[in-house]
Amino acid sequence: MSAAKLERQRLKPEDRRNAIVEATVSALAAHGPQRCTLRQVARDMNVAPSLITYFFATWSDLLLHTYRALIEAHEADIEALRDKYSEDAEANMDLYLKTFFSKTWTSDRIAGAHISLWALARGDVDLGGEMSRTTRVMKGQTAPLIRTLTDARGSTADPGAVNEAFYALTSGLWYEIAVNPAGLKAGRAIKMSWAYLNTAIPQRTESVA
Repeated sequence: MSAAKLERQRLKPEDRRNAIVEATVSALAAHGPQRCTLRQVARDMNVAPSLITYFFATWSDLLLHTYRALIEAHEADIEALRDKYSEDAEANMDLYLKTFFSKTWTSDRIAGAHISLWALARGDVDLGGEMSRTTRVMKGQTAPLIRTLTDARGSTADPGAVNEAFYALTSGLWYEIAVNPAGLKAGRAIKMSWAYLNTAIPQRTESVA
């Protein structure tokens, strides 16, 4: 028995599942939605497809778990910001934006996997439903940041409407970085996000009598 095969057998079931998910992330980024399949993931891992289907019944099941793993990691990074937030509403928003557009989440591997998953979700009801849930979660993460920034600036802007547009803008900028990293850098995306916020939530100035 080869050392590699022996090592594969030593993995605990949960570690094996995680390894398959990580391999699927890499395969989605490397091969794209058209060429990435369960068999391709197996080839990349140098294992039999039956090993993957032992843990994930179908390709759809594997895609769903892979997407959830990516989102859970992203949500954990955003949730961790709560311990870093201060009384400064602008500093908190800037911290969020720098995390959202960080190299971790705009890397070729992560961004490539997300793009493939979005394409595959068009024909996968469960995956599409999970993405809709994620949209609600992400809007919920930025809602309090938008609200406190509005209050800090004494603005009369509608925080809900601003948050909806902010989500659309930042998601679009993230996608642009993912598909055209040479054309848009994270720093520029953050400046564009602030340009919107400064227009949508202007600093209230007291009128002079």
